[in-house]
Amino acid sequence: MPNALELMVTLKNLFFVVGLRFSKPTASLLAWLVVSLLEGREGRPFKLIGGLPDHKAKETKLQRLRRFLQKKLGSPYLLLRAFLLFLSPLLASLPIVEISIDRTDWEKRKQYVNILMVALVYKGRGIPLFWIVLDYRGASSFRLWKKVLTPVLREFKRLPGLSGKTMRILGDREFASPKLAQWLTENWNAGFTLRLKRSEYLNLETGKSTKLQKYLNQCQKGMIFLFRNVTVTKNSDFPVNVLIAWPDDEAEPILLMSDLTLPEAILESYEHRFHIEPMFKDTKTNAFNLEQSRLTSPVRIGNLLIPMAIAIALSVLEGNTQEQNGNVKKPPQGKDRVEGLFRLGLREWTYQITRASLYKFKKFLFRF
Repeated sequence: MPNALELMVTLKNLFFVVGLRFSKPTASLLAWLVVSLLEGREGRPFKLIGGLPDHKAKETKLQRLRRFLQKKLGSPYLLLRAFLLFLSPLLASLPIVEISIDRTDWEKRKQYVNILMVALVYKGRGIPLFWIVLDYRGASSFRLWKKVLTPVLREFKRLPGLSGKTMRILGDREFASPKLAQWLTENWNAGFTLRLKRSEYLNLETGKSTKLQKYLNQCQKGMIFLFRNVTVTKNSDFPVNVLIAWPDDEAEPILLMSDLTLPEAILESYEHRFHIEPMFKDTKTNAFNLEQSRLTSPVRIGNLLIPMAIAIALSVLEGNTQEQNGNVKKPPQGKDRVEGLFRLGLREWTYQITRASLYKFKKFLFRF
């Protein structure tokens, strides 16, 4: 408990330094929730309250958590700028800032939870930056894509040291819209790599329009087709580069739309899109088990994602430190690492909070 209290106070001070302005009771509870997650607890309310101060009765702690989840915290708008300030040393080290947009959903008690999220891509892991929680089933729309991307892109342009960074947005088939690509380029000067549907049409400079499926029928393993400065869909006049490739390690060909011009660069950037998926898995099931929280309200889930996002960021940062210090197992040939940065960092946080002496824990915290 002394270590947990020390971390709670440190987090409250950190919130103030990066400009996260909550009332004192809200800031304290948020810090305790982050501590609880870093101790290895799941994100279910009855599990989370186990990390709150012991002198509080169980029902009292549960009521405090319920009030926190019901508040209009402005999540994640309030968190975003402070979060980017906290991550700025990491962001400054990146030659290109890659941002993955994706959606995850599940059904609980005949109600749908649908989360559209934007995450920073970093060494095989996604770090949540912004999200929208919906209460209906189905794919998202261009209007919602702009809603989650605009705050992130705007803050990157405003923050000192980050405004000149090259940004690239990565997305799967759901987000493969020439309209999105044009909006990113013309409004934010951001790059893009988006996976296309095979039902789309490719319009060549000759004026000929051909369904992408036709090129897929001609594609065999190891083949690459690259079409530069073409348009996609019959209604778009925005030029893009389209890559049709069938890598040897893929079960089917990949159709990609990008501002990049080299096939290798396009494929490499798209591979980074998948780094948001382990983050979803850890949030929903593996680590925090949000899916089993029994929460279905968009407001409550949106608020609960705030301490989870902070815990994920702290874990990834610590995992990166552990890797840089060589405190990891040697990966087998062909792999970058045996264990993801999040798991590596979360395990170290849990050990430091629950088992290290207070003196050693203070030394550990001093690095942050």
